[in-house]
Amino acid sequence: LIEQDHQPIKRRNKFCQSLRTASSTIKGIKTLRGIYKKNRRNGTLFGFSVSTEIKVLMGITA
Repeated sequence: LIEQDHQPIKRRNKFCQSLRTASSTIKGIKTLRGIYKKNRRNGTLFGFSVSTEIKVLMGITA
């Protein structure tokens, strides 16, 4: 049984030719879904920087 949260990530993907590209794709999908869920939970869709959010989630210091 797949958790409801991971259904879009677990489906077959045509553009993954190797394990490395599949890993990068899945990390990107998880990052963007995390941003979406965070904004939905807070009730804010505007007033944030996508690049800042991605940097925070990936642990990159500005």
